[in-house]
Amino acid sequence: MNILDIDADFFLSEITRLPSDSSAKRQGDKIVPWSESEVRRFLEQKCGLSTRARTPGNIVTRHDQVFWCWRDLIAQGRLEVPFNLVHVDAHADMGLGDASWVYICTEVLGLPPDERTRVKADAINGVNEDSYLAFAIACRWIQSLTYVHHPNLNLQLGDIPPVHMRDLDVMSGAIQLKWYSLDDLQCVSFDTRRASPIALEPEVPLRRVVGTAYQAQTEFDFAFFSHSPRYTPASVDFMLGVASEYIDSRPVG
Repeated sequence: MNILDIDADFFLSEITRLPSDSSAKRQGDKIVPWSESEVRRFLEQKCGLSTRARTPGNIVTRHDQVFWCWRDLIAQGRLEVPFNLVHVDAHADMGLGDASWVYICTEVLGLPPDERTRVKADAINGVNEDSYLAFAIACRWIQSLTYVHHPNLNLQLGDIPPVHMRDLDVMSGAIQLKWYSLDDLQCVSFDTRRASPIALEPEVPLRRVVGTAYQAQTEFDFAFFSHSPRYTPASVDFMLGVASEYIDSRPVG
């Protein structure tokens, strides 16, 4: 199956970060969003979505909510795993900048795959809007990942933790999660270059495509759109109405 996962922060003039002022709930208005016609053109011409035949899915507030949507759809037998994922976002959402990689690599991957869905939601080291995609990969839900990224992304630096990449190389073209002993990681001060993994997860091919060059090659079985208000200014809010014209979020009996 083929899944489309879009974040509204992709449609901005620059890559946003969380405000240093924790009281700020939205990004500043100086950040310019795409126009409605540009957003519609991307959804229709680049992603193949249509207002005449909406794609099943959901529109969420925080991007990590799609993890739980996927889990429910899988449990209902409506979403088959592993699936091919197209992730359209200004961020990789694989935990760069938080401590989720330690929880994944030392605890989650030590569980049988069918027990890994019972993970904790946590802003620092659990499922959150910056890490949910790494947890989906840890659950072995994803067969291949196409990361449609913002044109301002520096590929050499990347925004995926090297520990999650094959050979710890951000340019390797494959994600390969690794199970480590917490004691071993602590002995080398969490330097994964010096630690030996207990086991390697199956590789997940990773294709990076700049948004201007992306073109969908197949129809999508489900589509998801995230508002991500902490990463977007209020000027993107019109996109929620636009997305609802292409995504059918009604429950399917």
